[in-house]
Amino acid sequence: MLTTNEIGGRIAVARKLKNLSQAQLAEQLAVSAQAVGKWERGESMPDILMFQRMAAVFGTDLNYFAWEGAATPEANQAEPAGGMPTEPERPGWNMSRGNWVDADFSGLSGLAERFSGANIERCRFVGSEMAGLKLRENNIRDSDFSDSVFRGSRFCDSNLIGCDFSASSLGGSQISNSNLERSVFASSSLEGCWVGDSNLIGCDFTSSSLDGSQISDSNLERSVFTSSSLDGSQISDSNLERSVFTSSSLDGCQISDSNLERSVFASSSLEGCWVGDSNLIDCDFSASSLSGCQVSNSNLERSVFAGCDFSQSEFVDSNLTNCDFSAANLMDAAIRCCNFEKVNLDGAVLRGTKFIDCRADRLTFAFLKACEADLSGVEMIEDEV
Repeated sequence: MLTTNEIGGRIAVARKLKNLSQAQLAEQLAVSAQAVGKWERGESMPDILMFQRMAAVFGTDLNYFAWEGAATPEANQAEPAGGMPTEPERPGWNMSRGNWVDADFSGLSGLAERFSGANIERCRFVGSEMAGLKLRENNIRDSDFSDSVFRGSRFCDSNLIGCDFSASSLGGSQISNSNLERSVFASSSLEGCWVGDSNLIGCDFTSSSLDGSQISDSNLERSVFTSSSLDGSQISDSNLERSVFTSSSLDGCQISDSNLERSVFASSSLEGCWVGDSNLIDCDFSASSLSGCQVSNSNLERSVFAGCDFSQSEFVDSNLTNCDFSAANLMDAAIRCCNFEKVNLDGAVLRGTKFIDCRADRLTFAFLKACEADLSGVEMIEDEV
């Protein structure tokens, strides 16, 4: 990758080979002669569109401005028709292993494998076509990839910290062993994505679709999924502590061996979901629909399920101590081998609910009795003195 001064030198060489003065080149590029002078002295850098226009004027490709050994333009080559260069098809540029800072590459396309290993900081790639992109050992920070296409891409062993992927398409992409901390995926499509061994702490997935996605061995602590869809997704061995899923859909979602402590699922749909061997302490599921869900061997201590629908759901070998089920619907639900101590059931509907080998403190037992629940499978635990 060439330095700014080396790139400036190449601009000067190509200009002279074409027998152009700085003023003549400036006129063809619709810039000032002073701007051309600054480029050639290495005091400033053209943007990607200007590089493309110069490549057309000089009769070369973009690699001439980036790499040692790239072909030098031929002398006295005719100018493009009409005097003003037409914008070439985007792009022919190999950005691998390059160092790019504060540049605008918006609208790039077709990089595929020519992006790996690049160091990129505060650059713009807005509206770019990058389907099938392969990132490996990249270090990308605070860059803008919004409104771009990444379908079927692979991000491996890379840093993409604080990047903006808003309104982008990443369906079918794979993210492995990478750090995307504080990145934004708002209003994006991530259907069928696979995420493994990665850090997505503090990411924003507001109003996004992650239907059918798979997340494993990853950290998404404090991430936001408000008004998003994760239907049919699978989350395993991952940390989503203090994440927000308010007003979202997780129907048919499977969550296993994961930590969702202090997460918020208020006003969401989790119908037919399955939760196993997970930590959901201090979670808020208020006014959510969890009908037909299954929860096994999990800890839901102190969680809030006020106004929720649990009809035909099942809790097995789980801890429901100090939970709030006020005004919840547990009609035809099954609660098996669970700790049901100090549970608030004020106004709950328990018609047809089955309790099998459960334990309840005296107050909860009284609540169950007042709700005319079948207590034959509930053991009352005497309060500790």
